[in-house]
Amino acid sequence: MSEQMCEQRRERLRALMREQGIEALLISHAANRYYLSGFELHDVQLNESAGRLIVMADGKDWILTDSRYLDAARRLWEPERVFIYGADAPEDIAKLLKGLVPGKTIGFEARAVTLEFYEKFAETLAGSGCRLSKADGLVERLRVIKDTEVLILLAGNVYPGKKRVAAK
Repeated sequence: MSEQMCEQRRERLRALMREQGIEALLISHAANRYYLSGFELHDVQLNESAGRLIVMADGKDWILTDSRYLDAARRLWEPERVFIYGADAPEDIAKLLKGLVPGKTIGFEARAVTLEFYEKFAETLAGSGCRLSKADGLVERLRVIKDTEVLILLAGNVYPGKKRVAAK
């Protein structure tokens, strides 16, 4: 998956964000993170994540991860837009967003976060003027329309990350 294709996908997402009045969108679903950034397709387990992505209306997007994935994030992303969170990811991410979009609307994938994450995230944002908005399905609307690069791979029976299988 090319960097250019990921950027084009994020641009299309920004158009949907504008329709919803969302200034920053926190991507927590692993497949959506991968689709938009190329960063780590799978998460190890529900209560752990390889990272998240913040898509910004102004185009200054961020990859968020913990120190285990720092090298992988830096290979894909501008180092100054890689944010390393600590043991309290919801609080750290909320503090970052308060600084990036003070008093603005922050979208999030409600179906892709635990209740514990949401509660801590919302608690940290309380009183900041930031508003939370469920944004489930925005990325999925884009994912149903395949990119030219993906269609070429599918037409050749080659899937990203898989070896070609010969017919018997």
